[in-house]
Amino acid sequence: MAIFFLLIFYTQGELLVHFIDVGQGEAILIQTPNAKNILIDGGTKKYGPSLVKYLSDLKITDIDLIIATHPHEDHIGGLLAVFDNLAVKNVCYPAKAHTSVTFEQFINKVNQSGAKRIKAVKGKIFSLDPDIELVILSPFEGTNYDSLNHYSVVTKLTYGSINVLFTGDCEIENEKMLLEDQVNLQADVLNVAHHGSSTSSSAEFLRAVSPLVAIISVGKDNPYQHPHQDVLNRLKEHNIAIYRTDLQGNIILKSDGKCIYILNQEGYLEILDTNLKQDTDEKYQQEYYRYLFDQDKKAILHKEGIEYIQPNL
Repeated sequence: MAIFFLLIFYTQGELLVHFIDVGQGEAILIQTPNAKNILIDGGTKKYGPSLVKYLSDLKITDIDLIIATHPHEDHIGGLLAVFDNLAVKNVCYPAKAHTSVTFEQFINKVNQSGAKRIKAVKGKIFSLDPDIELVILSPFEGTNYDSLNHYSVVTKLTYGSINVLFTGDCEIENEKMLLEDQVNLQADVLNVAHHGSSTSSSAEFLRAVSPLVAIISVGKDNPYQHPHQDVLNRLKEHNIAIYRTDLQGNIILKSDGKCIYILNQEGYLEILDTNLKQDTDEKYQQEYYRYLFDQDKKAILHKEGIEYIQPNL
């Protein structure tokens, strides 16, 4: 456990992305290289206190940007506690109201916070940190979707040669629009949409994103049977390594813009070095990974002609 806290300790110039275990919901914290804090969703109301504790344990007292992907309670409920306990500077959410009590409470908290409100529309670029690019790919302005999930804010984060795609609860309809828009979806890490529901993660979309790793925020023994086996099968068919909050708990990405370290409470789960993508020297690769791992750990190497090895968790 001590090693875990040493590894995730924030240092200037590094990117940390925390996929926080909030049960059957989603909450993602981004700590940028220049010490800006971005929170994407907050799980349900039930997990609000534990989310606030997680942030407090990291010595975070203010949030530079909250992105509420869409109005469903399992994404915005926990944000109510965040507004009550931390200073929030900016809030971004789609222009879609909901009749739920939770959404009304969310809007009241936004109003009371004094945070700047930002409409979530395709093409919006956030300039909080000069070392990263965070751009909204969806929703498309002026489009009337037939489901709240379709309004989900899809964002892509770029730091150096590393790309991470965040998808909220976007569904296949949104994926088709993104594909037709011919936007660059390629990412090393994919935040799997809608907790691994069969309504998302089409084969065409996965081919366009071409991730090395997929991370699923999902609750144990949830009544929706997420993640769906068809989605898991599609991810495996594309040789995408799968991590799940119901199995691994909190999952943290740490990057210097070239290499991604994936950690949980046990320590390293995987290391992805973009410099190795073009390297074919098997001996060098083996020595590199042996240096970074304990002897009993294994790595999932890059998909480009290198053997796929399941980590020994």
